[in-house]
Amino acid sequence: MVRKPQTPQPMKWAIYKVAAKQIWLGEIEATDEAEAIEKAAEQFKVPATKLMARLRPRRVAKLHDRAKSTRARCLRQAAR
Repeated sequence: MVRKPQTPQPMKWAIYKVAAKQIWLGEIEATDEAEAIEKAAEQFKVPATKLMARLRPRRVAKLHDRAKSTRARCLRQAAR
């Protein structure tokens, strides 16, 4: 039985601006590093040659997402 090749799942990439020090700009979901840098250049309006992408570890990404959802829940409760 032959399996069909699966398309790669988008992963979270941490995007940094390369200068004297690395400056964290945000996160991008993309399938590979080149795509992440292309998307980040468009979104953050910075030349692609000045950007660097690092794959976020799953554990860190999950903790970050959980913290964002907890904060959003607290803000909703405070608004009531």
